[in-house]
Amino acid sequence: MGRQYEMFSLDNGEHWTPPQPSRFTSPNSPLSMKRDASGRIYAIWNPIPEYNGRQQPEYFTGGRTPYVIAVSDDNGKTFSEPVAFEDDETCGYCYCAIYFTKDKMLLSYCAGGAEERSCLAKTRLRGIQQEMLKELFPVK
Repeated sequence: MGRQYEMFSLDNGEHWTPPQPSRFTSPNSPLSMKRDASGRIYAIWNPIPEYNGRQQPEYFTGGRTPYVIAVSDDNGKTFSEPVAFEDDETCGYCYCAIYFTKDKMLLSYCAGGAEERSCLAKTRLRGIQQEMLKELFPVK
């Protein structure tokens, strides 16, 4: 439907609001979020719907590029502008797992392009230094 959907609970998960479209646009691929030790929330997703008019290659990418990161310093109320860490239009990226170490954010996700003929063919592992994250997303 072109967006990630969200629900809210005001009673610690006992009851939930109906699902509603969120601010995160996307093709048919999931958004990943994780909170680091400092409390920042990182979101990783494909911000452009598949049907946005882009020419699609003859192999499956699912419109899953670019792959971006945004951060929230206010418990998810607002997020920074997204920054692309994968942007090859001939490839696709999706299904990200996020893990934090003392000095890095580790990402593991599906990737692929023309050679593989699918964005689900490989697993890519990427580490982003905490210092780089602080430069890209200064604490407000």
